[in-house]
Amino acid sequence: MTNLLFENVEDLSLVAVRESEQSVSYLQLREKIAKRAAGIRKHLGVDAKIAVYLPRSINQMVSMLAIFEAGLTYVPIDVDVAQERVEYIINKADCESIITTQELYNSLDENIKQTTSFLDTVLIDSEGVLENEENNKINNDTDAYIIFTSGTTGNPKGVRISYANLTNLIKSSYKYFQSGKKHETILLNSLSFDFSIWEILIALSSGDSINILDDYVRLDQKKLIEVISEKKIDSLAITPSYMSALINVMDMYKIDIKNIISRIILGAEKVGTRLISDIFEHCGPEVEIYNAYGPTEVTVCSFIKKIRADEMDRYNRLKSVPIGSPFQDVKAMVIKMNDNEAETKGELILYGEAVSDRGYIGASEEENKKFGEIDGERAYHTGDIVSIDNDEYVFIERNDSQCKINGFRVELDEIRNLILSYPMVSDAYVTTYSVSDFTTVIIAFVVGKSGYSEKDLREICESKLNKYMRPNYYVKAKEFPRTNNGKLDVARLIETFKGNYLNPKEMRGNNETFNEIVTEILGIEKIDLNKSFFELGGGSLNAIQFQDRLAKELNCELQVKDIFESKSLKELLKKVCHEDIQDEGADKFRASYFQEQMWIIQNMMPSSGDYNVYYAFEIHEKVDSQKLLESLQQVHAKNDILQSTFEEEDGTVYAKLTNKIVNFRCVKDYYKTKEQIINEIKEQIEKPFNLKTDILYSVILYKLNDSSSILFFKFHHALVDEIGIKNYFLKLMKEYKGLSSGKNTSY
Repeated sequence: MTNLLFENVEDLSLVAVRESEQSVSYLQLREKIAKRAAGIRKHLGVDAKIAVYLPRSINQMVSMLAIFEAGLTYVPIDVDVAQERVEYIINKADCESIITTQELYNSLDENIKQTTSFLDTVLIDSEGVLENEENNKINNDTDAYIIFTSGTTGNPKGVRISYANLTNLIKSSYKYFQSGKKHETILLNSLSFDFSIWEILIALSSGDSINILDDYVRLDQKKLIEVISEKKIDSLAITPSYMSALINVMDMYKIDIKNIISRIILGAEKVGTRLISDIFEHCGPEVEIYNAYGPTEVTVCSFIKKIRADEMDRYNRLKSVPIGSPFQDVKAMVIKMNDNEAETKGELILYGEAVSDRGYIGASEEENKKFGEIDGERAYHTGDIVSIDNDEYVFIERNDSQCKINGFRVELDEIRNLILSYPMVSDAYVTTYSVSDFTTVIIAFVVGKSGYSEKDLREICESKLNKYMRPNYYVKAKEFPRTNNGKLDVARLIETFKGNYLNPKEMRGNNETFNEIVTEILGIEKIDLNKSFFELGGGSLNAIQFQDRLAKELNCELQVKDIFESKSLKELLKKVCHEDIQDEGADKFRASYFQEQMWIIQNMMPSSGDYNVYYAFEIHEKVDSQKLLESLQQVHAKNDILQSTFEEEDGTVYAKLTNKIVNFRCVKDYYKTKEQIINEIKEQIEKPFNLKTDILYSVILYKLNDSSSILFFKFHHALVDEIGIKNYFLKLMKEYKGLSSGKNTSY
């Protein structure tokens, strides 16, 4: 197999793959593959299926290619897949062995360990003896790999791709993409996603260099763009949604990568015209852009289109970029779904060598529905509705419940069937909803029985579904609305969801800014602090936006990995604002670390005003003192920190909500000079607050005359960092202007 893969690589001293400081040449890679393949053959028999459960690394790539070299079956499993799903895949594929780390192997169920042997790569490499490939005859009918995709039955289905299919893919890919130019590329896609297999084969068959990045760099768009710029990465195989996110970050940080990237292969999702315009604008008019389309059942890619800048008017007319013409000698047929449709619109049927001749593993009923024969050749019903324009195919929509989330194929019926397996649910409906260009959420509407628990249902979904398949929202209903003809009224369900978006939790101080950032980034109206950024519809595509906004508006240098790892917004908010968030309605909440220090200092120096922070504004227009007081009261009422005093209980310092009103007074000493008022302000600055009894800020309006005033604010330092002083003044100005104009300015 490596003879075929590397037959067009003339210089084997070229770097094939890099990971951190390690680089491996084509010659070294070939030797590593050969030794590991020999070691694997020594331990396993013909037709053995091997699960590879490793993080992206040179070790993972060598394992995959060694399995191909040995003529056995590669079963990839991502390390962040739900544990029950890992075990389901291993059992369903009937894997004899698993290549993984000792730590990951130890985490597996004991039943798995009894039926699946652990292959230590160090051991099998040491046992491998280089062989002549002629001694290793590969059976073209053997499964080369099995990819598990979302299925309609409640469990993923395994798509079997033979060595005949794989050989055809390698030959077709080299023939299509060969240019003589050597590219630098990055392994971007999920390892359990067949797009990742294809991007590796495209690169290695052409003599390109693959860069393997740490996941936190790969998923942090800003860092990824910096790597692209620094390492001169000139080729990407990427989903459209992720490419859109990269462009958004380029705009956000004003990063210029024009003329660095020369080739972009877009795949796994529908390509919009706006994205293509953006790519040409940011990468330059010479960049080659390809739209690659194909279901896993037809060996990754069945159609491909080289996108041209001079066809943008046509793409805009179609409101989409065509998927182009057949790839891998695929043949296509369009079958009308009903008599009212044009002859050129209908379901796309594919047939030919690229169609899986092995079908699904252990799913004969599903296989019979989807596979068949046309003119004696294997055929596959894609379920995709297409049209034909200028002899090119254009994807329109699905004809079933399948959808794409960040490039991953998701069968909504699989999620629904899993939810229905929970005894406390009598009915369920699962759908998606796009809240922004970057965010598509999964919503599970459920009719719960007595004893229904959203927490229990979430735990079931988390244990059995991949992250990208887990519902972001669980909306409980007494019963589902129906149309006049008795069908489910989906539109009313969506309106219910939008109108009652989430269960809101009140937020305090700086947290209001945090709240605004989350709602704007995710395109939602309310947030629940007990849910994570990802449960609310966030993902790697907009995590970088979230990170940037936090840095700019809250001066918080949060890492993208912190966003990924936080189990709730409450946990994330604690990292951002350094305080615990209590449930709505609580009359006290734990003080932040900084507030605790202020409490200690206050007790040590009760008469000191050193920690007072003050602001004075000279105003040359009439100030309505009554409207100013009302404005202060409005802002005061909406911010718990402003209403708080402090107390200590069992060694813990708490901020306690009080009913105390704003400490405001208006001084109309027209006879005083400005200098006298300034001296009085200096005296006010020195007066300390009592953290236990006082509202920790005060406001004085000194009126010099009817059209001239000095507005003085004094805060204790324990408040300033928490409320966000700039935000406080902006809200106060908004309230005052609103009251002065008679408009409602609630925020």
